[in-house]
Amino acid sequence: MCVGRIQRIAAAIIRAQDAVAKARGLFAGDLYTLYLLERLRDHAARPSDLAKALTMTTGAMTKRLDRLQAAGLVRRESNPKDRRGVLVRLTDKGLAAAAQARDDNRAHWRGPIGPALTDAEWAAFADQLQRIEAIVSGPGDAEGG
Repeated sequence: MCVGRIQRIAAAIIRAQDAVAKARGLFAGDLYTLYLLERLRDHAARPSDLAKALTMTTGAMTKRLDRLQAAGLVRRESNPKDRRGVLVRLTDKGLAAAAQARDDNRAHWRGPIGPALTDAEWAAFADQLQRIEAIVSGPGDAEGG
């Protein structure tokens, strides 16, 4: 079985993402939040939806959003659909930070493994990963990316 390989690859990816985040004074989880908001329409979501998508408690998400807001990467605003609620929206600085971090992550991996597969092989690999993720995550849980 290839579980050990998957674990080693995942650990290497996590180490690289931690380094990219640390270079910006952030945690890897902060970047995951920025990436998620970047993919959403209007770059905004309710804090509870972010917490659910990133499998964390709402209390932990509140602390993360406090850090990101203090850094000027997100802002909280009134939810026009729910007067009692708030939306978290990426700022221009947050959009730029997410894009730069993603570029840095890609550059980190492009050198050593980029030439290992053709574009068609990378596309097939991404498709298989998405299918496996859908199976192990259950209906509606796969994030994509």
